[in-house]
Amino acid sequence: MTPELEASKKRALATPPPPKPELITVNSDDGAIATAKYWVQLYYYIYTTGKVDEYKALCPGNGDTATKPVEYATETHVRGGWSEPVTLKFTNAFRRSDKNDVVIQVDFEREGVTQYHSDGRIEYHEKESRWAGVKLEYNGTQWIVIEAVNREN
Repeated sequence: MTPELEASKKRALATPPPPKPELITVNSDDGAIATAKYWVQLYYYIYTTGKVDEYKALCPGNGDTATKPVEYATETHVRGGWSEPVTLKFTNAFRRSDKNDVVIQVDFEREGVTQYHSDGRIEYHEKESRWAGVKLEYNGTQWIVIEAVNREN
């Protein structure tokens, strides 16, 4: 690896986790919105660092939202890949009017990001306007994520 790539990887691995929101323990729409934003931040964090503990705590269970990102991020890092830290700007967040479920939509801008693959490929992904739909459940002490999607607008 070149010195530049080594520095990039070192920087990525040293990225601190996003702060866990205090409102995660509050059973309200504000608590659910804060938790949905936290999910978005953790989603990108695990690909940057390969550290998945916070994500797994927020997304317990065996569904695709809980397992697929963890498997992919872990595999990417085990093979030597990583992503540059991702800069996000939240533009809107609200509770969708789903009948019996708490579903939060988070609109955000993701700045351009570089992804480094284990086979030496380097991909740059342009800045995107995106949205996430996050289905949450309050477990008596905090919000947890049941299902989520992250899509381009």
